[in-house]
Amino acid sequence: MGWAGAPIAIRNTQRTVRVCERTLTFQLNLLRKILGVEDYALGVWLATNSEVKELNEKHRGISKATDILSFPLNKVKPGELPPRDLGIAQFSKIVTEDAPPTPPHPELGDIVLGMPYVKRYCAKNELLMEQHVPLLLTHGLCHLLGHDHETNSDHAVMQAREDEILVNFWVELALHAERTKQESVCFPDELPEQQAEVEEIFKLGEQELREYEELQAAEKAPQKKQRKSSKQDKSKGN
Repeated sequence: MGWAGAPIAIRNTQRTVRVCERTLTFQLNLLRKILGVEDYALGVWLATNSEVKELNEKHRGISKATDILSFPLNKVKPGELPPRDLGIAQFSKIVTEDAPPTPPHPELGDIVLGMPYVKRYCAKNELLMEQHVPLLLTHGLCHLLGHDHETNSDHAVMQAREDEILVNFWVELALHAERTKQESVCFPDELPEQQAEVEEIFKLGEQELREYEELQAAEKAPQKKQRKSSKQDKSKGN
C-alpha cells in the first residue's frame, strides 16, 4: 500500500474504535489523488467525543459532539487549489520529536473525526463504518478545498462534488482489491501486529493510571473521614 506524496499525520486519541492506520492512510491518499492534491500535507485527528465537543464549542460556539470538523489552512473558492507556499496546520503537529524530518509541503489543513459519535451513528442507522467514514473524509476534504453548505445552492454543489469523488473512490478501491487480492479494511476486529503492540502498551498505561488513581483515592478516604468526624465533633461541642 505504498504511496508517494505529501505526508499525512494521523493522531489517534480515542479507544472506542479499532483503526488500521496504514489502511486509513492508503484511503486518504486515494482521496487526495482523486482530488489532485497528493502533494498537499494533511492532518487527521481521530478524537473522543469530549475532545470534539471542546473544539466545536471553541471554534463554532456549539457545545456538543459531532461526527467531523474541518479546519482549512487556506481560504479558497470551491474548485481552486490552496497556495503552495508552506504553512503549519493547527493540529498536524503530531509527529514526535524522534520522527525523521520530512521534506516541506504545502498543507490543506486538518480534519477531526469524533470516532465514538461516528460509531454510535452507524449502529443506530445500520451503516457500516467502512462505508460511512470515507463519506465523512470526503466531506471534510471538500471543506478544506473551499466547499461549504451554508446555502441550498452551495450544498447542492458540494453534494455533487462529493458524489463524484466517492464514485471514483469506490471504483479505485475495488480495482486495488482485485489487483492485490486484499480487501481494504480500516476498522478491523483485530489490528496489525505492530499497531496491536502499541495498543497493548497504551492499555497497560491506562491500567497503571487507574490503579494509581484508585490508590490515591484509597489514601485520601481516611483523611476525608477524619475531617468529617472532626467537623461533627465541633458541631456537637457548639
